[in-house]
Amino acid sequence: MTKLAYREITQEIFSTIISEIDILLVTATELEAEVLHKHLEPFQTSEEILMCYKGSLTYYLACFGKYSIVHVRSGMGSILRNGSIMTISEALNQIKPKLVFMIGIAFGVNNKKQNIGDVLISESIIRYNFVKYDNGKKIYRANIPEASKILLDRFANLKNWKFVLPYKKNAKLISGPILSGEELINDFSHRNDLLASFPLAKGGEMEGAGLYAACDRIAEWILVKGICDFADGKKDKKKETYQMIAMNSAVSACLNLFNSDTAFNDFGLSPKKRISKLQEINTHVSSQILFEVYDTTKEEYYLIRSEDLLFTKTVNQFGLWLFGTSGCGKSSVILRNLLISNKDIIQINLAGCVRESIDEFFKVILSELFIKLDKDTSTITLTNFNNTSKLIVNTLLNNYRNKEFYLVIEEIPIGDSNNYEEFTEKLVQLVIYKQSFPELNNVKIILSSINNPLVHIKPFQSKIKRYVKFIGLKIWDYDTLTELIDKITLTLNINLSAQIKSDLITNSDGSPRFIKAFFRNLIMMNNFTTAGYISALSETIRDK
Repeated sequence: MTKLAYREITQEIFSTIISEIDILLVTATELEAEVLHKHLEPFQTSEEILMCYKGSLTYYLACFGKYSIVHVRSGMGSILRNGSIMTISEALNQIKPKLVFMIGIAFGVNNKKQNIGDVLISESIIRYNFVKYDNGKKIYRANIPEASKILLDRFANLKNWKFVLPYKKNAKLISGPILSGEELINDFSHRNDLLASFPLAKGGEMEGAGLYAACDRIAEWILVKGICDFADGKKDKKKETYQMIAMNSAVSACLNLFNSDTAFNDFGLSPKKRISKLQEINTHVSSQILFEVYDTTKEEYYLIRSEDLLFTKTVNQFGLWLFGTSGCGKSSVILRNLLISNKDIIQINLAGCVRESIDEFFKVILSELFIKLDKDTSTITLTNFNNTSKLIVNTLLNNYRNKEFYLVIEEIPIGDSNNYEEFTEKLVQLVIYKQSFPELNNVKIILSSINNPLVHIKPFQSKIKRYVKFIGLKIWDYDTLTELIDKITLTLNINLSAQIKSDLITNSDGSPRFIKAFFRNLIMMNNFTTAGYISALSETIRDK
């Protein structure tokens, strides 16, 4: 069996999914937990066993057979601060299960009728430590609580269960009263003294008393433990081997029951290996479909629009200047349609030029060209824009004469109208100057900006429209945003209500960037409930 992987989840995530789990499994020793975990499986929506640190316990969430379960481990015994009473009581307060199974190892009482690996099923628990001594007479005062009648019936009718013991015998299920006390018994005389008082007992252990005390009138319970010794002074003989046999046998019997489709129907439970509130998202796929910067590995997640068709139709003949509100997808349109056509491009981002002069913008463009061409930027000596623009064109002539090449300029950090006018004027001047060299007809300049550059083009520069087409990208309409949301939810297997979709689109102001930010927040929160959707939307609105 492969080694299990574990993933920690937050208490918030734990709280959102625990209401869907109605079965608690409890073990006491490290060996018991180790064997049980070898038979657990991740939920169908996860690749790991989930674990959560909460209060004084660690909760493990997984599948056992066909059912979702939570497992906790108590200390040995019932009444210590980490014993079964405190452990199970705390767990019951957190997860409100309908059924509690204590699975582990126990001692048998008759090595002629019982074998190592036979499984004890508690018809009742005998809490033998509740004793009154009266004039030399020992009087046991505790009542003898009975386990769940329905669960006893289910174990009594495991007709197809078979567990072959190492000595070629089949393990048996043995139902009856089980002794439970705080003593670790490994003494033949003491064991027989207890049997003299409780002759019907089939075996004994240390945690069952706490199981009953915690579950009484709260949850249905049963104790299932394999025989690992006979409390006869020989406990240490092949101790670990016998304990492994006993625990594997007990787990096997439980697993046989948990693979039934109908055994727990009377408790309102049916097989459930998928937790609806745990939506395990493939992080690679989510990063692909929620991309901010396009590359060709994301093509299957790209939503093609009319703007893409217009870009493709235009770019082979003209330079392009795309403009439109932030987040409307200008950069993606440019990169996608150049990269899938295998164009030779250089992408220059001017976002770092905040508070720089406009002339400095063009120096950055030249420097980026030098870097692409592996030229030494320290050799650049510039005095003004005219000098810079000439050097840009000369660099293009020296390296891209009669070649197809695309100079992509994005993220122009200009908010001031006067500065934007200056940038537009100088950029137009650069393009017109470049066009005076026929050898550079196939070198195109592609730009994107928020502002509309057309309002800043002077009449004497109007011939720029012969070389550059200006395309205003509109905000995304309702239908296109709906298509984007549907593509994301289908890919990531996320279900959004019609109301959440409508609220998401309304608050997006036509921006696909907002839509993707919402899904990133949702995945980060990992809370795929109505409350989680609302919280993710609120967070996205705050970050606008």
